[in-house]
Amino acid sequence: MKTEMITFEEDKKDKLKRLKILRIMHMIGMVAWREDRYGGAAQKLRMVHPLSWVWLFVYLCVAIVMHGAIEVFREIKKDLKNDTVLW
Repeated sequence: MKTEMITFEEDKKDKLKRLKILRIMHMIGMVAWREDRYGGAAQKLRMVHPLSWVWLFVYLCVAIVMHGAIEVFREIKKDLKNDTVLW
């Protein structure tokens, strides 16, 4: 059985094909793509985009109602550190 490495472009295309919200965010420029350590595509939220702040606010409001403030702020702190870029 031969295992093939998936390329950055193939991985990006596959993710955009499966996730409709990611496709929309990509079309309006909210997502920056980076190569992860395995050669695949990793998406990061661009914080300079004005709609990113709207997305973050809605995410925060829904998450607080669903999970509670303490857990949400811990998760937001981790997400801002690991899953966002400025440009």
